[in-house]
Amino acid sequence: MTQAPTLEQLETLAVTGRRLREWRRFRRRTQSEVAVAVGITQASVSNYELGRRDPGISTLLGVADYLEVPQGDLLTALPPA
Repeated sequence: MTQAPTLEQLETLAVTGRRLREWRRFRRRTQSEVAVAVGITQASVSNYELGRRDPGISTLLGVADYLEVPQGDLLTALPPA
C-alpha cells in the first residue's frame, strides 16, 4: 500500500512545479517544447508544473539543461532574475 505524501513533500512539489513554470515562461518556451527536448510528454510537464507529479532528478536535470538554468534554481522559491 502506498503512503500518502507528507505536507513537506507536497510543498516541495508545488515549489518545484512553480519554478519550472516560471523559468519556462521566462525563457519563452512552451510545455510541448520542453517535453520534446527532455523526452517526456506535454502532459507530464503540465503535471510537474501543477505539483501533481514528481519529475525525478534526471528529468529535472534535463529541464534545467534545456532552459539553461542552474539546477538548484528549479528547487528554490526565488523568482527568475
